[in-house]
Amino acid sequence: MSSPDSAICWRETGPYILSDLRWKSGPLYVRYGGFVLRAVRSETGELTYCVEDPQGRLVPDVRGPGFRPPEWVRIPEFLAGAIDARNAGTLKDFPYQVTQALHFSNGGGVYRGTDTRTGTHVVLREARPLAGLDGVGRDAVARHEQEHWALRRLQGLPCIPRLIDYRIGHEHFFLVRDYVEGHSLSKEIMRRNPLVQGIASDTECAEYARWAQAVLDQIERGVQGMHDRGVVFGDLHPGNVLVGPDSAVSFIDFETASSVDLNAAQSMGAVGFMAPRASPAPLSTTTPWAVSGSRYTRRSPGPCHGGPARSTS
Repeated sequence: MSSPDSAICWRETGPYILSDLRWKSGPLYVRYGGFVLRAVRSETGELTYCVEDPQGRLVPDVRGPGFRPPEWVRIPEFLAGAIDARNAGTLKDFPYQVTQALHFSNGGGVYRGTDTRTGTHVVLREARPLAGLDGVGRDAVARHEQEHWALRRLQGLPCIPRLIDYRIGHEHFFLVRDYVEGHSLSKEIMRRNPLVQGIASDTECAEYARWAQAVLDQIERGVQGMHDRGVVFGDLHPGNVLVGPDSAVSFIDFETASSVDLNAAQSMGAVGFMAPRASPAPLSTTTPWAVSGSRYTRRSPGPCHGGPARSTS
């Protein structure tokens, strides 16, 4: 059998596997962990995957976002160079300090951080090459570049966070924008809806209806403003709309944005906020489906909605 050095595979690129140790630059990775399913139930009933330690005990097979073999494992000497290469992979000259992880995914994380040059609070959206493939085969970086295009085109609109930077940090791509104070529209609906709080008075319902109508009016104006700039959001749903302390609306997550001139059906989105898959209409005309879904969401649960929703067709 040929050695890893003589094999052709290491010359090929591949996605970076965070939990494993990469051999050279190719798609060959190593880790110490279980290959045969061995699992036990924890005290809370959770299924935990395990490996056997030198004493024959089953211990958790930890698979975190870093190469950390169990303490009893001795790393083979031929992997010393790979260990050194991994340890040298730091974010050099990277002017942002991460303070909180907001979201993890196969394609990359979303982090809250600080611009060390100005002290500004920022959000860093990470994209990992060749990872996080979508239904049409695009990786996270391709969608990142689409978001970068959209944010540049939409700069200046009050509902769009300010784009600060777009750079590579140790093989991963980072899109940096202003941090926006507030909560997602979905959370705000649950927090404010009188029926969720067990309040059903006409006064409370009318107050909630006025707030909801004002927010949805902002959403419609914001979407129209995007279309005027030649951009289709592509993934409009309450989780991608932030509502600030003053009830001002901001839109986030433009990785599926596209040009209004693209005559294609919607390829991905949140359940309940997409146009029918059979719809041949351009993306610019499918947005009303998402707006209508948002209007239905703000009315649920129950009849406390302060009147019928306006037509958006």
